[in-house]
Amino acid sequence: MNQAGYYRYPTIWKDTIVFVSEDDLWSVSSEGGQAKRLTSNLNQALNPVISPDGKWIAYVGWEEGDPEIYIMPREGGPSTRLTYTDQFSPSICGWTADSKEVILSSSYKQPFLKSRHFYKISIEGGLPIAMNIGYGHHLSFGPNGKKVLGR
Repeated sequence: MNQAGYYRYPTIWKDTIVFVSEDDLWSVSSEGGQAKRLTSNLNQALNPVISPDGKWIAYVGWEEGDPEIYIMPREGGPSTRLTYTDQFSPSICGWTADSKEVILSSSYKQPFLKSRHFYKISIEGGLPIAMNIGYGHHLSFGPNGKKVLGR
């Protein structure tokens, strides 16, 4: 991109960079070139994370009012809403190693909005499943996907 702008929340998989600009998701090659707009939502999309297998992008969207987790194909296409947590401010922490579940932190089922736990949700949908690793906002995974460091 040769234009000045406000580019945020980059995520990379091989030679593909996905980022947020103008409240939508965009994709561009790490070699440069023309960026492709992936979403054209009425509300903002934030915090994209590409799955380990490179097939999906998970992101937080406000399409239906409150922030929820959505996924879409990395190459573009329709988004699918995964969570229906209603005002529990989910944030994406990553993916399981097999790319079948999105890992998120949220105050879902917690007595206070600042009490955040880690959950997994299948890309097929359903209810978030507690990971039982305590409170936190962010996770880091070891190279084998098994060692976890939360904060």
